[in-house]
Amino acid sequence: MKDVDIIDIGWTALVVFWIISSFKVKKAENKEPAASRFMVLGLYMISAVLLFTGYFQVGAVFPAGEPYRMAGVILCYAGLFLAVWARIVLGKNWSGRISVKKNHQWIDRGPYGLVRNPIYSGILLAFAGTAIHSGHLNAYLAAATMFAGMLIKLKREERLMRDQFKEKYLQYAEKVRYRLIPFVY
Repeated sequence: MKDVDIIDIGWTALVVFWIISSFKVKKAENKEPAASRFMVLGLYMISAVLLFTGYFQVGAVFPAGEPYRMAGVILCYAGLFLAVWARIVLGKNWSGRISVKKNHQWIDRGPYGLVRNPIYSGILLAFAGTAIHSGHLNAYLAAATMFAGMLIKLKREERLMRDQFKEKYLQYAEKVRYRLIPFVY
């Protein structure tokens, strides 16, 4: 089995898990308006097209030898694992949309004790691993575009959590200082 197949299998498994688990969530009390989601979703779509379709692909511009490719596979799967772990910990509180759920429970255990946005961290790590694996410029651009979209979304999401949970969120942000990358950001 080629490495690219391994990467594709991981991403496909993530998408299937995401779709199936999305049916088991609580109803939202309030959620962001569709109009404010448009830019972030657009960035996510651009990222997906750049990473997965092969459009805009140029020859490898960064090293793509076997050690790099294997490192990319390992990073991709580490990121996918982190995203799935964080999604499982969130359980019925998860939403693809910025929202507060009915009877929303405060979650600060598991990966949420390491970084405040571990699903985003995992997805970004998986994108970075996939880019390293491929070595193509379009994959690096996809990772950068995804990072931009997630920065916008996480700032909006953290603002909602701060408004909803007030002091509890501020204490959490003080305890878990990093948004995405431990010891960095």
